[in-house]
Amino acid sequence: MQFINFKSETMKLLLLLLFFFTLGGVQAQQISVQSFRKLETDLSARGSEGRTDQNGDRCAIIKIVTTETGFDFDPDALGSMGSIQKKGEVWLYVPYGARRLTIRHARLGILRDYLYPERIEKACVYEMVLTTGTIETIVHEIVQKQYLVVTTEPEESLVYVDNEYVGSGQEMVHKLLSLGKHTYRVEAPMYHTEAGTVELTAEKKSELRVALRPAFGFIKIVTEPENGAQVIVDEELTALITPCVTEKVKSGTHRIKVIKSMYQPVVREVTVEDGKTSLVHIDLQPNFAELTLIGEGGASLWVNGEEKGTGSWKGRVNAGLCSIEQRMPSCRTQRKDIEVKAGEELTLKLEPLVRIYGILDVSSEPAGATIYVDEEVFGTTPNLIQKMGVGEHKIRLALEGYKDEEKTVMIQEGKICALNMVLEKGLSPETVMIQGEAFYQAGNYSEAYICFRKAAEAGNIIAQNWVGILLETGKGVRESKVQAANWYRRAALQGNADAQYHLGRLYENGEGVERDPAQADSWYEKAAAQGQEKAAAALKRRRGERDTFVCGAVFVDPRDGQQYPTIQIGNQCWMAKNMNVGEWVKIRDVQTHRKAGIQKFAYGDQQANNEVYGGLYTWWEAMFGESTSGIKYVEGSWTEIQGICPDGWHIPSEAEWNMLAGNSLGQLIQGMLAGGYRSPEGSFLKASAYGYWWLSTSVNSNEAYGLELESNRKKYKLSKKSGEKERGFSVRCIRN
Repeated sequence: MQFINFKSETMKLLLLLLFFFTLGGVQAQQISVQSFRKLETDLSARGSEGRTDQNGDRCAIIKIVTTETGFDFDPDALGSMGSIQKKGEVWLYVPYGARRLTIRHARLGILRDYLYPERIEKACVYEMVLTTGTIETIVHEIVQKQYLVVTTEPEESLVYVDNEYVGSGQEMVHKLLSLGKHTYRVEAPMYHTEAGTVELTAEKKSELRVALRPAFGFIKIVTEPENGAQVIVDEELTALITPCVTEKVKSGTHRIKVIKSMYQPVVREVTVEDGKTSLVHIDLQPNFAELTLIGEGGASLWVNGEEKGTGSWKGRVNAGLCSIEQRMPSCRTQRKDIEVKAGEELTLKLEPLVRIYGILDVSSEPAGATIYVDEEVFGTTPNLIQKMGVGEHKIRLALEGYKDEEKTVMIQEGKICALNMVLEKGLSPETVMIQGEAFYQAGNYSEAYICFRKAAEAGNIIAQNWVGILLETGKGVRESKVQAANWYRRAALQGNADAQYHLGRLYENGEGVERDPAQADSWYEKAAAQGQEKAAAALKRRRGERDTFVCGAVFVDPRDGQQYPTIQIGNQCWMAKNMNVGEWVKIRDVQTHRKAGIQKFAYGDQQANNEVYGGLYTWWEAMFGESTSGIKYVEGSWTEIQGICPDGWHIPSEAEWNMLAGNSLGQLIQGMLAGGYRSPEGSFLKASAYGYWWLSTSVNSNEAYGLELESNRKKYKLSKKSGEKERGFSVRCIRN
């Protein structure tokens, strides 16, 4: 509608006549209710525009439909929680149980003590249609009102006009008001309240933008001489680790406490100003001493009941009484208690250990057998070994043409232990080697070692390589990389390519031998010349002739085009996403464990979860039909198990997981979604709280090792667990 500004006296007279005409029309009118009903599907009272009464209950909303404005509403004794003018209607908020309503209007008159025809219930919406007004009244009212539009910063601010809540700044707040002055107030948590007066005129709407001033700031916390302290703010433990910046904190004084192992707790008070970041620099006071222990070579050193190292150790200990132990088999444990002071540097040379001996008398029928005590040679039978360390020892007798005989004895201090063994005629080295392979495939590593060792001592080169493998990995025998290197060298010098590769690997890594890159390359070259693929790959790697894939890039599985991010941790390259290869099957289906095709379960039997958590596989399916544990034997070579992983990748073994520690482990598990598991009965359990991943290491015919990840408030705990091979676990692959 357009308004024309008339200035002539004639027009003033006409407007005055119109005023009296309109006033007379209003006096002739009455307010009445045309209809009243409950709006069953209207949820306004339950949403963000709803209000609560004095008792905290949700109000009912009566939507009064009228083209008029300027009404006054007088409820019954229960009162009301205000009203809001909407387009074409007024929303009146009343408590449940309200019964009557009186409606007044300056020109239209009064509707007194209207009795609601329906019971007013909590959080419900009702419609009341009024019949009032004429065209003259509408024109008159528009001239007397104008819109106030308020936008706020921050958006979640609450807006009040004339002390009445009108809305939140998450949307533009507007209200039609009478002309003249009105008060406003804008408030939000963690901000200073702004209030003022605005005057409305008929010419145009008033637009008000209110930017609240922050009543908060931030705290930056730095610790010296070391970072990594835990932060407590106002007695509340946070997830913050120094150096760090807090989230919003109210302006004013706050109490900061930092805690770090081996340091004294420190408390500081800091004043936070509006919109600013306050710096708290804390000098940590050490509560530890630097202790260096020099013990006997091969002895394990223990500090306060915790094993620290072998032979020598340097590290921190808490100030106060410190208990030190030096332990070694066949020796008396040496104990010493000392008092250490904070900030002290102390070097302690421990006394030599006292050996405890017994006597071992070994004989055999026939005589002349080589005596092995814990795999160390002690001459031939018969032999009286005068100084044998006390404790349990494994005795093995070996004589060409006879089966090895093995027994375990307990040597006691100052006493003679007599042992006589009758040897039986044995098999050829080749036959013994075949037996060893069968024992290894069955997971009986101790018997496999005995067979391989006997065949190796009889000159079988492949058996010599296998003895090295078992000694290096500690399967079936006490781990010894030094002895492993000796057996690898024995086979390598006779031309065994696999032994040459393993010996080169030990020289490259400095395991069992002193690190020697030149020796590593030499043995790699000898093995590669015979077609040993791993040796050839090692040479390419050392010479910079890497394949086109670079760890850290996204690996695309050529089988189905799925993409897997990767992460480099030390000398290992891991997939940073769970495998999702194969055909989805429902819980009632059983994975086939055959190489005809890979099958996977989806958590909750919902295929969409494969995209979130990856597939869930039984151990057999993950191994893709391989029954070997940890590694498999291929023509005398120690080979990883590929399982369902793409070419160039394999299922991680227990040893490969054990190589991860500390921050390296954290790099990997931070991105591991806790996808739960599928039970053998078909139930899906523990998603979001726990995750499970298969290892290639088998426990027995029914169980295998897996890893359990507990995720709790951004803290992660990873531990090894055994589980039925029919469970559905996730799979994470590692690069060959």
